Amino acid sequence: MAAARKRRAPKALAGLYAQPKDPASHLQTVKALTGTKEPGPEQPRPQEVYTPHEIVELLLYLWGEVALDPCWGPRSVVPARTHYYVPERFVMDVEGNIAASFESQPGDEDGLALPWCDHTFANPPFQHPELSYWLKKAMREGINHEVIVLSPVRPHRVWYREALAECTRAAFLNPVKFLDNVSAHPQPMSLLYWGQQPGLFAYWIKELGLGGSF
Repeated sequence: MAAARKRRAPKALAGLYAQPKDPASHLQTVKALTGTKEPGPEQPRPQEVYTPHEIVELLLYLWGEVALDPCWGPRSVVPARTHYYVPERFVMDVEGNIAASFESQPGDEDGLALPWCDHTFANPPFQHPELSYWLKKAMREGINHEVIVLSPVRPHRVWYREALAECTRAAFLNPVKFLDNVSAHPQPMSLLYWGQQPGLFAYWIKELGLGGSF
């Protein structure tokens, strides 16, 4: 019986398998080969990302209007007839700590507390646990109203799996470049739809080349 050949790692990945003499330099090798980057502490990660025009186009083709945006921000291009606010908006540092916060002002309507209506679109904060509150709100409001939520894909979270199971239809999107962003968002994104037009929702997702629905 011929001796089994010893399998070797591809040359391009040899640095990943070599025994590291210096753990710190080995970590840099892994980052270089996998394309991962570590942002510096002076670069906070904004938690406000504004809906791109392509998704606004989908909303208008599907509904003809957006009646309510409960997560509105001052740079939003969503042409909602009514808008509410996120109770607080945060900027986080790379370690997940709050670097700055922007509290709601007197007179701002709280989008989590107030009722929604037909043709509500929400692009909520993505950090945990805030995102779970918005998806649970969408599940309640979606029983009687047409609702779409733009959410990062979080299959490891029970509340995301519940929303995915409860919504009428969902779409996993192609890489999303948010308004004024140079590159696509690093997280996979989804649109969760509650309503009476799942076929039309799926049609416009495909027609506009936004991703795939199921």
